[in-house]
Amino acid sequence: MTAVIAGSSVPGLAMSLANRLGVQFVGVATGRFPDGELHVKISNPDLPKKIYYVQTMTPLPNERLTELLLTCDLLMDLGCREITAVLPYLGYTRQDYRKVRGEAVSVETLFKLLEGAGVVRILSVDIHLHRLSLEDLKKLTKIEITEVSAFPILAKECSLEKPFVLAPDEEASRWAESAANTVGADHGVMEKERLTPEKVKVSFGDMDVAGRDILIVDDIVSTGGTMIETAQLLKKEGAGELSAAFTHAVFSSSDCVANLFNSGIKELISTNTVQNEFSRVNVAGLIASSLAS
Repeated sequence: MTAVIAGSSVPGLAMSLANRLGVQFVGVATGRFPDGELHVKISNPDLPKKIYYVQTMTPLPNERLTELLLTCDLLMDLGCREITAVLPYLGYTRQDYRKVRGEAVSVETLFKLLEGAGVVRILSVDIHLHRLSLEDLKKLTKIEITEVSAFPILAKECSLEKPFVLAPDEEASRWAESAANTVGADHGVMEKERLTPEKVKVSFGDMDVAGRDILIVDDIVSTGGTMIETAQLLKKEGAGELSAAFTHAVFSSSDCVANLFNSGIKELISTNTVQNEFSRVNVAGLIASSLAS
């Protein structure tokens, strides 16, 4: 027996996952005390021992994390012993090293908290690996970590015919290769220098993009700075039509989407790891296949 427990961030995705797996769906009621403390209550406390708890970690990542920890600890109290945290967007992974003494390595803290809350496995989609590889990330915790990728499906959703697939930086190169292989296209990687958390500088190196239709791919769009800078440079170099595909539409600034379109991008393609108007790809099937295997 298995049940899917829905966090408050993506209940529709959780229901879709439960339907695909053919298992029980259970909601979690969340509320607040007058001082702002979060309160969680599971609607059906008679649960099987095996649980898939679904919660994406944006928007409001600190709120989502608190709800995740409270719920998983509650599940342990109710007798559940095999808790898989299905975290379509896994937060805190960019905080993966200590740049200066006194700075928190937050991804390590995240794993310690999840271990303490009874999580034995994490399943995520296109993890934002900053300086660490997936294997490096796995070494930080006893929790089993599984990653699935949406990029083969995202690439098929692009309206351009065999576009040149472009990664805006080295971190996105694996997504570009995956997308390009799916549609039988060429791919390349731009050179990127981050100047501030919001500003980046990118260049093409030896690539010739003039007259070519381009699909820009990345795992996450937050402020959109990297993708916007890339699109503007592409247009300056005479590129053709531009589309953009990304797994996690975080959109942390209110003008992010408008700025993406103003940069010359005509098409935005995303998934439902984060609820957004461009989520053409439902990742429930990817997640269900991985869990079933």
